[in-house]
Amino acid sequence: MNARQSIIHAVIMLWIIVMPAGLFAQSKGKNLNDDNAVLLPGKKFLFKETICTPDTQAVHYIILSVEPLPLYRQTLIRYTYYHSIDSLQKGIVYTWEETLADDNRRWYQIHPPWAGLNIIHELLPFPEIPLRKKTGHQWKSTIIVMDGWEKIPKNTRIVSRYQLGADTAVMIGGKKQIGRLVRARSQSKFGTGNAGFIFVDGLGFVEIENEINGITTRMRLIEMM
Repeated sequence: MNARQSIIHAVIMLWIIVMPAGLFAQSKGKNLNDDNAVLLPGKKFLFKETICTPDTQAVHYIILSVEPLPLYRQTLIRYTYYHSIDSLQKGIVYTWEETLADDNRRWYQIHPPWAGLNIIHELLPFPEIPLRKKTGHQWKSTIIVMDGWEKIPKNTRIVSRYQLGADTAVMIGGKKQIGRLVRARSQSKFGTGNAGFIFVDGLGFVEIENEINGITTRMRLIEMM
């Protein structure tokens, strides 16, 4: 899937996600970036990602950067991949893709990376959190796959269920942060996936963990650049 397909893919997914009424409501013509609290244009977030399969383990680095202008009334973000810190410092890019995100006073959601083995994220819950809800709150999203998905047949139904957990401590850049834990599970004919996310005010999701069919991915924020 190329970068432009990723954008189209993300837009389709957002249209068909079933969320509480009015959750994505925006006034016509509003620049969605105006009330962003995390995804400010020009910001960059460096993640270390570890992907494990039954036979292999791979580590690489991803920079999530925020583009200056929104697209389709959502925030446009870019994932840039590097094989190592050395390649990052030398500016040697492995690949990149663009997709969409939501960031406002009530809701935060990012579309996950899809390159390489990250394609399994298409079967897993998106990292998302309602910002005004209390511990124990539950919600559900449903995706019906349409044309343009790279690996999953059309009309596949993916149902994800989420629950807000208690506050949890996490270390970011040597500093202790308090974040909110989200647990989630997805179900489709291709398997059951499990996910956990930790959200920190001002930083967004600082940990994203996923597992499905013996494959696990873990993204952890190293620093905000």
